[in-house]
Amino acid sequence: MGTATSPDPTRLQSNFSYTFNGSEPAGTYRWLGAFVEPGTPLNLISDITQPSFEFR
Repeated sequence: MGTATSPDPTRLQSNFSYTFNGSEPAGTYRWLGAFVEPGTPLNLISDITQPSFEFR
């Protein structure tokens, strides 16, 4: 049987980017983000964050 360990939070890194091209409709949008357990599709190990932003 293996031993489970917590990931080192200083080694976690996210490399996500999206370039807005100006064709997005004006309005309020939200990014959704969370950490999942590696190797699982949706086993959440953090809260879901929902920062909002707006196009005018």
